[in-house]
Amino acid sequence: MSVDAMRMAVVRVGEHELVWIVSWQSEEFVRTRNRGHMLVGNGPNGRPTTGPGYVGCRCAPR
Repeated sequence: MSVDAMRMAVVRVGEHELVWIVSWQSEEFVRTRNRGHMLVGNGPNGRPTTGPGYVGCRCAPR
C-alpha cells in the first residue's frame, strides 16, 4: 500500500515569548479553498525562538 505525499504550506507565523507559533495547511487547500483538501486535527506547532531546538525562521520579522 502506498500513500501519496501532500505538500504543506505555512499559513500563519506568530512570535510568542519563547516560541514561534507556526500554523500550516495543505498547499492544495490554500490555493483552491476546496474543503476536500483541508487538513483537520492539525494544531499550531511551537518552535523555540532561541537555544536548543531553534531551527531558524525567515518567514516573520523578529
